Amino acid sequence: MWGYEVRMNFMCVICYGNMAYSEQILSTICGHLFHKSCMNIWLQGKNSCPHCRTLLDEENALVHLKLMDQVKSSDQKKIDMLKKLHDLECVVLDKEIALRKSQEQEVQMQLELQQKAQLIADLERKIRDADSTLAALEQQLELVNAQSLEAEKAFRERSEN
Repeated sequence: MWGYEVRMNFMCVICYGNMAYSEQILSTICGHLFHKSCMNIWLQGKNSCPHCRTLLDEENALVHLKLMDQVKSSDQKKIDMLKKLHDLECVVLDKEIALRKSQEQEVQMQLELQQKAQLIADLERKIRDADSTLAALEQQLELVNAQSLEAEKAFRERSEN
């Protein structure tokens, strides 16, 4: 619990009404609570607890209770401070959750970046391989062209002879 004010609702079993904090409340020796006015009427005809029927006599006197409707100002300040502390703890928790999500996103983005960097490296390697293949083919083409020129020249020389 975070220090919030807790109010309990008590019910008078004589009239079945809720007891307000400002009302006069009586408690029997057995611990049951009743409105003072209801209990006074009850005791005019009966001498037992209306709830559990425990006998009430001079020795089992009723206890007058005064429930406070207001909390002392210093207690209220403590409660207010605890509420503020709880609210701030909730804000911190929300920020921690957001930070964890951001960190998870960062890790995911780093993994994607590494995968893309690897893909780029693979593509660059393929381009270098293709460039090497192209250069080799160009050399072969030059060689074939040179051989073709020589073959043509030799063919013309034979044809002329």
